Amino acid sequence: MPKLAAATPGPKAPKPSPETTKPQPTLSKSADKPTSRPTQPAAIRPLPKVSDPLAELSRFERHAFPRPGRALRVPPPQTPAPRAGTLAPPPPLGSSAQPDTRENDAAKTKTKGSLPPKMAWLAKLKMPDLPIRWEPKLLSYLRFYRTHRRGRAIMRVWLRRMGRYKVLIEAELRRQKLPQALIYVAMIESGFDPRRTSRAGASGLWQFMARTGRGYGMKRSYWVDERRDPQRATVGALRYLHALYKRFNSWELTLAAYNAGFGAVLEAVQKYNTNDYWKLARYEAGLPWSTSLYVPKILAAAIVGENRKAFGYDKVPIDPPLAAEQVKTPRSLTLAQIARVTGATVEQLRQLNPELRRGRTPPRADYWVRVPKGKAHSFYSNLARLGALRYRPYRLRLGEDDDSVAARFGVSRRTLRRINGVSTRAELRPGLLILVPARAPRNLAAARRHRGVGKKAKGKDEPLLVAVPQDSPSKLAGRRRVFYRVVLGDSLPVIARHLGVTVAELARWNALDPKAKLISRMVLQAFVPARRRLDDVKLLDARRVQVHIAGSSRFLDEHERRKGRRRLTYTVRRGDTLTRVARRFKLSVGSLMRINRFGRRTKLRKGETIIVYQAKSHEARKRARETLRAQRRRALAAKREQRRLRRQRRRRLRQQRRRPPRKRAHLTAKRRERAKKATKPAKPTKRRVRRKRATKAAKATKATRATKATKAAKRQPRR
Repeated sequence: MPKLAAATPGPKAPKPSPETTKPQPTLSKSADKPTSRPTQPAAIRPLPKVSDPLAELSRFERHAFPRPGRALRVPPPQTPAPRAGTLAPPPPLGSSAQPDTRENDAAKTKTKGSLPPKMAWLAKLKMPDLPIRWEPKLLSYLRFYRTHRRGRAIMRVWLRRMGRYKVLIEAELRRQKLPQALIYVAMIESGFDPRRTSRAGASGLWQFMARTGRGYGMKRSYWVDERRDPQRATVGALRYLHALYKRFNSWELTLAAYNAGFGAVLEAVQKYNTNDYWKLARYEAGLPWSTSLYVPKILAAAIVGENRKAFGYDKVPIDPPLAAEQVKTPRSLTLAQIARVTGATVEQLRQLNPELRRGRTPPRADYWVRVPKGKAHSFYSNLARLGALRYRPYRLRLGEDDDSVAARFGVSRRTLRRINGVSTRAELRPGLLILVPARAPRNLAAARRHRGVGKKAKGKDEPLLVAVPQDSPSKLAGRRRVFYRVVLGDSLPVIARHLGVTVAELARWNALDPKAKLISRMVLQAFVPARRRLDDVKLLDARRVQVHIAGSSRFLDEHERRKGRRRLTYTVRRGDTLTRVARRFKLSVGSLMRINRFGRRTKLRKGETIIVYQAKSHEARKRARETLRAQRRRALAAKREQRRLRRQRRRRLRQQRRRPPRKRAHLTAKRRERAKKATKPAKPTKRRVRRKRATKAAKATKATRATKATKAAKRQPRR
């Protein structure tokens, strides 16, 4: 490395930060001299902190690479001048300084394009084992990573994280006989953050979409997302890149297809009749704009990674590889429980197992978890300390929701969701494997009442009343009749698929509109094949179902009987009106009109027969009235209590404002003044000022009127 030139003596420079004390190549005598030479060079500022490197890189791209038709918003980044006593930054890409680099590997790597004379030193760098073409976008990225403060901060973060997965990825690259520089695809995709998820839904170290991940053996469930597993994702990503390369035989097109999709690249090649990536990136509607930046971004990162000393990153601290060993969990355990028996921290376990979405292993047994190296023996020896099994796996059936499952196992709905890490808005779908208490309480009814998960239902021992269409069959040859109760979120196609029938059949048997939504607590009948197993569906017991034709007299009589009323026919007498009849049977006029399907202007005629609903006894009517009055009394009492609390709060606030400041003899004069200012009553509000002014004006008016009246009385002559 060339020696540093002697600096001009000047004032003492501040202590340089660790970000700026790394040895870097300096400007040689033949380098371009700055236009304005300051008397004392300024020190290099410390690099900014970068919380999200990929977001910062996207911000740079929006400014540095405006889309066609947009002007450049900011000038290109400039290199700050070094201060005396600090190391100078690397030479700009336009200088003729030759940095000390490793032996060029140009014989193995193909480089195309010509470099300007000021950038000829780039040709002597060690090139990655991918084809390089010196395009303007590639040079812009190199300049960004070398001279821009934010670009250098981004690359430092990436190179530091790279140490965690470098051994893993390079071993798999050698096994599949692929270029070693493909490790930088993971750098640009996720910044070596396996828990990163993009807006489009891509996740993991290699940013797989869910559909593509399934095609390469990465499953995604409520508990585990194997796209975040570094081992599985690396194997799948390199297999995918290998398959794309076999189709294109061009690494530029392979990387473009990895970003935009095989179909998009194939369409562009066929449209413009060329398989040159750099030409397709320039054509209108050739490749997506993000894809035209994707390939040079990866190549620039690869060049920087292969020449860290030339770009000033040779002293970046590298994270050690994640050394781990696997242990088999006999049941579902939280990361906190595993940390307790292994002696590791929860954060270490999260870093080693980023695929666990809920902070615990799945409900199924025999799940392999990574623990820090040397902790496996501690895990197996201390596993018995966790005690007996508290939760066991349970698979939700169609027709079950969290309320019904919670009531079945004697816990509250909130407790069940907390056990499974489910938010209040999340929906539990059928087929999901969840955790439930391993042992239900002995007195399940008492536990339900204590936890508020079960209410005493009226008519609990009576069979469920179900209305079916008049033209619905009661039997079908080779099929059996089943009944299913709808829960929130059910749809007709899902129910039909689980029952093994068609949507049209299910809609015909229940007189349903196939396009309309199902309402919870509806009961559907279906005739399923006799030998079909329905273990994954929660069905009603046919012996506990009472079926009637919808709209029939028997159905209406039974429905009103269960509500404590009788269905009667009433013959209209002379002088009867809707209001008079409704008052006689303790009904509202609207209820009477709805029962008989009357309009607002309907008039009753003498001898006409109408339908009315009457409570069975006077005691039942009395209980209903008392219940209604009690509800009203409770509501009024609650309102009165709220008003009392409000008045009490206002009274307290007024007393605090009027309370004089406490005298403190031990305070000095200054502190006493501060205390007076602190206890100064608050400035009156506008409403209070207006009220005060109105009161004052009313008093003045009253006094004026009294004065005028007195004067008028004095003027009158005495009789």
